[in-house]
Amino acid sequence: MKFEAKVREKIQETLQYIQELTQLEAGTAQKEAKEDPEITEQNLEAIAQKLEEKVEILTEEIEQESDTKVRKEKRTERKKWKKPLKRFRENFLPRLNVHLILKLPNN
Repeated sequence: MKFEAKVREKIQETLQYIQELTQLEAGTAQKEAKEDPEITEQNLEAIAQKLEEKVEILTEEIEQESDTKVRKEKRTERKKWKKPLKRFRENFLPRLNVHLILKLPNN
């Protein structure tokens, strides 16, 4: 169970990073750590979906932009959002699934 606790801790760190990005984007400097003790696969899927939408929007903006400086800024911005998305898709969701399977009672 200590591995599951580590996964959940990493998820919380990533969620806090996403929240900070969102606050920077919105222009707010508040730091409200919203800890959700019940991290479920559905919650993580919903967060990953929102991150994918954000990345897609930035990708479209990059494709439509002709100024190279603006394109570079948008690529940098997109990279900030792609990093947590990749962590959710390739790391957290599979690891959380393993821990959920291990918790199932043997029949």
